[in-house]
Amino acid sequence: MKINYDCIRDVLLLVRNQEEYDDFHSDFFTERLGGKYSYHELANAVSLILYEGFAVGDYPTGNMEGNYDYIIRFLTVSGDQFINSVKDDTVWSKAKEEVKNNPIQTLFSFAQIAVSFFR
Repeated sequence: MKINYDCIRDVLLLVRNQEEYDDFHSDFFTERLGGKYSYHELANAVSLILYEGFAVGDYPTGNMEGNYDYIIRFLTVSGDQFINSVKDDTVWSKAKEEVKNNPIQTLFSFAQIAVSFFR
């Protein structure tokens, strides 16, 4: 599945903007972002966020209907730094344009590009 950087950003922003720490389950994300992204896109975004160490939680597990259960417990320092660098829409647009012109392989690489525009 193609990496959807907008979905990743939206998931991270959603977690970061919560007033209290909690276990954010798949239902939390589908209720708030399900109109914009599919179950598969959200599960893929959470998998990449966890894999790259931007958050702590449980990886998606699915059933035959394609529904996924996953949890993000909290953002790590790296996740917080990443989302802080791309919360501005102008910085985000510049970073996405750079990635479009120079395809990358990891979310960490994207984060490095985004941080360079933030500085």
